[in-house]
Amino acid sequence: MKRACTSICLLVLFFGFASVAMSAAYNSQEKEYWLFVGNPNGGKSKIINSLLQKQVANSGLSIGVGLTKDYALYPNPNGNIVYIDTPGLDDVNTRADAAKEIEKALKQDGKYRIFFVIESNGLRMRPTDLATMEIILDAINLPNIEYNIIVNKITEPEVEALKNDYNNALFHEYLKPGKYINRKIRQLSFDDSVSRNREKFINMKSFLQFAYTNSASIYLPKNSIRTVNGQTWDEKLKNAQTKLDLAKKEIDENKEKLKKALDEVAKLEKEIEEEKETDWAKIAITTFTVAVTVVEVVTTVAPFL
Repeated sequence: MKRACTSICLLVLFFGFASVAMSAAYNSQEKEYWLFVGNPNGGKSKIINSLLQKQVANSGLSIGVGLTKDYALYPNPNGNIVYIDTPGLDDVNTRADAAKEIEKALKQDGKYRIFFVIESNGLRMRPTDLATMEIILDAINLPNIEYNIIVNKITEPEVEALKNDYNNALFHEYLKPGKYINRKIRQLSFDDSVSRNREKFINMKSFLQFAYTNSASIYLPKNSIRTVNGQTWDEKLKNAQTKLDLAKKEIDENKEKLKKALDEVAKLEKEIEEEKETDWAKIAITTFTVAVTVVEVVTTVAPFL
């Protein structure tokens, strides 16, 4: 009996120490910050609420200004991840304060996954979103900054439109804020049941799969963060609009060249079918010329794909 009691006591002590050790190991896990940034009505707060499956961040429609005024930390109780909500920069009346809050959010000193959340907006990129991304990325004093872009509330017709090579090339070219090109892009589908308040939360399964397995991450030491300079807004906005206009013009020009080359190929094929006696040497030369034209145009368009 005495031996049995001793064994039980030893087991209790063992499991007690094991529990403490596991708890200490868990608590010592490095925190990982998932930072959600973007302009009002993009859906940042709704995404955080959906990840936590409870209403913690202010979300919903707002007229003129965003609902989020300060940065806020929302730890996930089931792990070491901390979600960070932030205000937007595109309201001139709150821009200075919002910039300070975003700067604080960037200074948590640890591993980050930065998610810029933008609304699909009919696949028309807004210059204000590009300006916001560039201003925030300018504040990170590190080489080769990697980040993520979440295209939120994307509809089925928009998804279908992106299957077209031209549309896809144009949209991805738009999603380049300034010199920062090391980004991962993910779409979040429009959820009609959430928009009509039949459901509180978005289905985050596909997002989580992306976040854990394929999203970009970066370690941000506190001393690597400079001032988030909201005063450069007008300059960044002007540059973003110019960039969008030039990108569309260049891709349109290349699209027209490719169309003409393909028309020439179709015309030649028709001539070959219609003519019984044909100068095959001439056809060979023409075919080669058209082929070279197509290759040149495709090579020109390729960087945008």
